[in-house]
Amino acid sequence: MKNKYLFIIFTIFLFVQTNLYSQDKKKAEWLFIYYMPYDNNLTEHGDTIINMLKSGLISDDIIVTIQADFSDTLGFYRYTLTNTKTEKINIKYEYSASTKSFEDYMNWIDSNFNANNYCLIFLNHGGGLDGLCYDEYPDNQFLKIDSISEIILDFNKRIDKKIELIFLQVCAKGSIEAIYELKDCSNYTMYSQLVMGAPNYYYENTLKYVFNNQNTNGDEIARQIVKNESLSMYNSYSCIDNSKMDSMAYYFNDFINSVNEIKRIEIYDSLLVKSGYPRKVGRFVS
Repeated sequence: MKNKYLFIIFTIFLFVQTNLYSQDKKKAEWLFIYYMPYDNNLTEHGDTIINMLKSGLISDDIIVTIQADFSDTLGFYRYTLTNTKTEKINIKYEYSASTKSFEDYMNWIDSNFNANNYCLIFLNHGGGLDGLCYDEYPDNQFLKIDSISEIILDFNKRIDKKIELIFLQVCAKGSIEAIYELKDCSNYTMYSQLVMGAPNYYYENTLKYVFNNQNTNGDEIARQIVKNESLSMYNSYSCIDNSKMDSMAYYFNDFINSVNEIKRIEIYDSLLVKSGYPRKVGRFVS
């Protein structure tokens, strides 16, 4: 009986503590989460981006957080941007392209904010099929997409919803492998298949649009990013409705199965074929 009462007391205490804790969270209709490990040749654009984000905040209904790493040895910084103030803390840790760093950031988000809708944006260089967010110091390394997808899925469970939009604001991340890896992490994923510029200029007007259209969704926010971006900053963006992605595996497997063991698909350079000197440039073999 004594243990029963102790359990009840502990449960009440935990309930009270949880509610007090949740009351301390900053609340917003939309939370934009930026991950910006600019510890490389992009570092000069960091403050420019932060200032453009600040200029787009006209209400506390929208909050922006940024984890930024620059070309120094002081660790990285976490910013909270609201309509009324900017908060900045320094984290004495340099491995901003590590899985641990991203996981700690998402845990910090969950502990300090409560939003009805979330957007997650990665800024930096792309790298290989599964790499993004290049960090030069203290080691040259990229954040791995398969690792961050697990962290995002766990975050979604804790907030009891999917992130509305993931924007890979990095160069050349339009590969099937990367997009398929993230398909369960958000309702929409946007990316560029080609090289992008920096610092980009969509920030202010897109945030103002979201303030004026708070019932919007990830697809429309992606459209606003395109609409408000300078043509000098990108060649093309693609936005994926992730609810349609499961069918891709079916059709891709159907295509593979249609190519039997002895059938080969040969690809030739069309210009050389026309000139009479075909040059094989690729081949798929089942």
